[in-house]
Amino acid sequence: MIFFLTTLAVLVILRKQKYILPLIVSVGFSLLSSLIKLIVHRTRPTVEIYKAPSFSFPSEHATISIAFFGFLAYILFKESKNTKVRVIIL
Repeated sequence: MIFFLTTLAVLVILRKQKYILPLIVSVGFSLLSSLIKLIVHRTRPTVEIYKAPSFSFPSEHATISIAFFGFLAYILFKESKNTKVRVIIL
């Protein structure tokens, strides 16, 4: 959450408002993984240290991370003018 809020603050400071709503939407839609868990209905492994109340697939942490960091890579790619930097981002 701290990375998300920091990124939003940086976008506001740099006046890159065109990325704010898409970032919020991409991370927001990744929260739909809770609904997907109910549809897929995959149980958690029987050997576990912590008993989680929800199903196991898809991982909400992984889904939100890929949405956030994927969009962050997109912003860096679009804002970079250097071809070498763009290749590194890809």
